[in-house]
Amino acid sequence: MITFKDFVPKVTAGPNIFGKREMEALQETQIKMNEWMETEPNLKVLNIETLLLPNIHNPSEEGSEDPELKIPYNQTGRWYQIFRVWYKTW
Repeated sequence: MITFKDFVPKVTAGPNIFGKREMEALQETQIKMNEWMETEPNLKVLNIETLLLPNIHNPSEEGSEDPELKIPYNQTGRWYQIFRVWYKTW
């Protein structure tokens, strides 16, 4: 069975009064992804993607697996870079 796992940088602080969040460095997220791949038994990685997704940390969204991510009309959205690992197990 082919499936995927997303590795999303965590919000470390915020949002502040200007709406800005502090995020975990992308390299930290990459380290977590690599550790997961090294420790997961029976894992065959098929592909690793980097995705750029809007507003995944907004309360009205369901995160990186939300089938429809919205940017409110006439507003700017925040875009987040994530890693998606496609894999199968046996």
